[in-house]
Amino acid sequence: MARLVSDEVWRQLDPHVGRLRRRTTARVWLAAAVGLCLGVGFVAVWRSGIVVPQLVWTEPGRSGWDERLGGPIWYEVGVSNMGEVPVTVLDAGASAQSMRVRVDGRFPVTIRPGEDVTFVLTYLITDCTAVPLDPGPLLVRVKRPWGHQTVRIPPPDSMLSSLLRDIVDVQCGRVAR
Repeated sequence: MARLVSDEVWRQLDPHVGRLRRRTTARVWLAAAVGLCLGVGFVAVWRSGIVVPQLVWTEPGRSGWDERLGGPIWYEVGVSNMGEVPVTVLDAGASAQSMRVRVDGRFPVTIRPGEDVTFVLTYLITDCTAVPLDPGPLLVRVKRPWGHQTVRIPPPDSMLSSLLRDIVDVQCGRVAR
């Protein structure tokens, strides 16, 4: 097999051709490290609850309905602060198709990290034929240093299953779905 490049040519070639200079390599590594630190810092700040409060709707407590008042359905629910900073709740509400929703609780209330606050949600069915199986999120208005913010808190999956369906079926006289 014939050699395409002689030994003399190989000696004249620069073995460092195509490599980055040490200074450029150091800058690339520094930029990558800074980017990684910024990314980790952003995730930590986001999860701490400083930017968006980390509120969750805990499992439902007591529930029922009052047929004397036209059958409003009520739930006792907890809202827990999973963030690292306290959150001041100014007001709460909810919206559901074919239902009027009222939220009773003590407002304003400050929820410290890891604490729960209990609210009572009362749903009054206005149209039995169009009641959704999803009661919708709890809308909580919170106080932030830069102003007020509305946070949507979705209900837990267990609430979406049989609890609402059973009460609606009894109140509206429907057969279980």
